[in-house]
Amino acid sequence: MGPCTTAWFHSDWSSKCSAECGTGIQRRSVVCLGSGEAHGVGQEEAGAGASEQTCAPGSRPPDMRACSLGPCEVTWCWYTGPWAECSSECGSGTQRRDIICVSKLGTEFNVTSPSNCSHLPRPPALQPCQGQNCQDRWFSTPWSPCSRSCQGGVQTREVQCLTANQTLSTRCPPHLRPSRKRSCNSQPCSQRPGKELPLPGWVLARLCVYPYYTSTCCRSCAHVLERSPPEPA
Repeated sequence: MGPCTTAWFHSDWSSKCSAECGTGIQRRSVVCLGSGEAHGVGQEEAGAGASEQTCAPGSRPPDMRACSLGPCEVTWCWYTGPWAECSSECGSGTQRRDIICVSKLGTEFNVTSPSNCSHLPRPPALQPCQGQNCQDRWFSTPWSPCSRSCQGGVQTREVQCLTANQTLSTRCPPHLRPSRKRSCNSQPCSQRPGKELPLPGWVLARLCVYPYYTSTCCRSCAHVLERSPPEPA
């Protein structure tokens, strides 16, 4: 090579095809080298004017070529979404994420039925987590039965301040403390006006006309006789 001579130089082709299947591209670097200097010629300069090129444009080696690793076949895989926030702000909780089955053909992806991925290990959609925003909180037991069935009674329950580890604490906000007592069954115990007790079976069966029932159930039968209108003469 003389002092003013230039020539094209190129590297080896890349070892990988740009596509995993079907037609892809392999690349290599091509440069024009002269005496004491090198001019890199990229793809964007392929259409430059002849005055800007020191090497013969017609003899420039290609910097890319087609490649293929065989025809594309449909494959399936599980796709996992991001984990959601922990279900508990404090202490033990759970996190969830979406799991979907995706079909892949070349560079094309589509959501498909989960049954197509049944032969693959399914990633977990649930995992334990720990909430970090832990503060002492008030806890209470269920309300006790009412102390009276009418005329006003009282229900009670236990209230305690507990830490995230379920130990007793005194650091709960006092103004948020649940009540320990509440009133219940405030209705009066007396019978409502105008409501009569149901009559015994023998009264409804009109058995008071018989002496045995008249003497044995005298109070009920007397009540019926008082209410019954006199028979016409």
